[in-house]
Amino acid sequence: MIGTLPAECLLAMTGLFPSRGPSDTQKRLAQLFPKRLVNRVKDFLESDKIAKFKPPEQQDQTSLHEKLLTKVDPDEIGDAFLPEEATLSAQYVLLMQSARDKVAASWPLYPDSSFGIHNFDLAPDELLNVLQVLQTLDSVESLFDDLDARVLLPDQVTLFSQVYPDLYEVLKNAAMDEIAPYLEIQGAVTAKRQLSQLHEEQMRILLQLPADAPIETQEQQPTQQGQPGQQPGRRQIDKEADGEESSMETPLEHTAAHRVAK
Repeated sequence: MIGTLPAECLLAMTGLFPSRGPSDTQKRLAQLFPKRLVNRVKDFLESDKIAKFKPPEQQDQTSLHEKLLTKVDPDEIGDAFLPEEATLSAQYVLLMQSARDKVAASWPLYPDSSFGIHNFDLAPDELLNVLQVLQTLDSVESLFDDLDARVLLPDQVTLFSQVYPDLYEVLKNAAMDEIAPYLEIQGAVTAKRQLSQLHEEQMRILLQLPADAPIETQEQQPTQQGQPGQQPGRRQIDKEADGEESSMETPLEHTAAHRVAK
């Protein structure tokens, strides 16, 4: 897969508001970015330590809103690209503008009957929602910080997959390979490792899988078709890991409650 993957990785490296065009170092690091994210998933699966939740940084509302409404100027970025990187440059600019528009669209708007255009101050919870969208798109690795803190939410993954579709697809396929040792096929394959309930809940959110859907790798699909009596992709759960007990909560309810508790 190529598509917009190089531009997506480059945007993930520079963020949505770079002070200048991407450097050669950032371009090189962008090529390694998918592997870095896969390593974050691997580290998450292998660790029982719950990281500290890192909330979005507070920002001045007025200056933030002005930044979001400022259109990306291709001329300010174009000098950082070689002539043979014209496609990369164009995709990078378009992706940056799309991401900024996505954050701007999350800003609540209210009807105003007075003359002129006014930007009303947001309530703390409204601003927090905007800052969460900004952090997710401006700092892709913040998703994996939340994964480590066991507080990743589906909305964050949806945003990530919409703005960075090729990068998310690469990550999702690689993450399925990383989770394969934790899966079993009844009567055929025994799970080599144990997966805690909380780990599974967070991986389902990252992989955009329903709570009751079996987790199945591509390698397991032919085996399942050849032996229809088997149940694919059932994870081996360690219910004692992370001090978590089985409950009647849905994964989303559990994660949301865990996030508030942070």
